[in-house]
Amino acid sequence: MRRHTKFIQKLDKVGVSAVIEYDETRIDGKLASGQVYIYRVTWPERATLSINRGPDGNWRRSQLEKAGNHRAGPRTLQAVDEWLAAYRVGA
Repeated sequence: MRRHTKFIQKLDKVGVSAVIEYDETRIDGKLASGQVYIYRVTWPERATLSINRGPDGNWRRSQLEKAGNHRAGPRTLQAVDEWLAAYRVGA
């Protein structure tokens, strides 16, 4: 699953700030505590991904949206899920 690391990049402070401004009430504290991480997806389409750790310790896709809060397509969902599968705990 290493092939996906090229198109999924952790957002820098500027990108995270834009997400926080949009959804500050729900995400700000979770970002600070490490419960949520936000990434930029560049392939197969541009999107913003947020992940959170589930009760079993595995990271899960929380949100994956294109510009204008449009849903990401099925190829993007599959690519992100494959990337996350590489980080499963205990599988």
